[in-house]
Amino acid sequence: MYFIQLNTDGPEACGDSVIGLGIGVPRSNDISHDITMALEALLGQRSEWVLGLFNPLSKSAISLSSVSFSDGLATVKFRGTYYNPEDDCDNLRVKAQIWSTIRQFRAVKTLDIALNNKPFGDRLSNDK
Repeated sequence: MYFIQLNTDGPEACGDSVIGLGIGVPRSNDISHDITMALEALLGQRSEWVLGLFNPLSKSAISLSSVSFSDGLATVKFRGTYYNPEDDCDNLRVKAQIWSTIRQFRAVKTLDIALNNKPFGDRLSNDK
């Protein structure tokens, strides 16, 4: 699972970096299972700060509905309520956090991510 290290002049969000933390579960040969385990661990973190790293998802009440993987495509469906942050950078941080958590698996080439059956990337876009 990935969290945000703020203000590092990094490539994510508004000059931040994503930092991965292990979840204490060995990887399997089932990408869907591994993505599920990583995302459930990420969504289970309710603290705004985890080991000194920012967790922009902490204010949202999102849960995982389903994960499937086939031919390089990871399809992830979430349900719940996304907290609309005042800081537009937090939308970009959430995207970096979720997308990095999924893309850590090298077999994943493309993503289809939805929240309440609507594209989650659109929800996180700052193009209002």
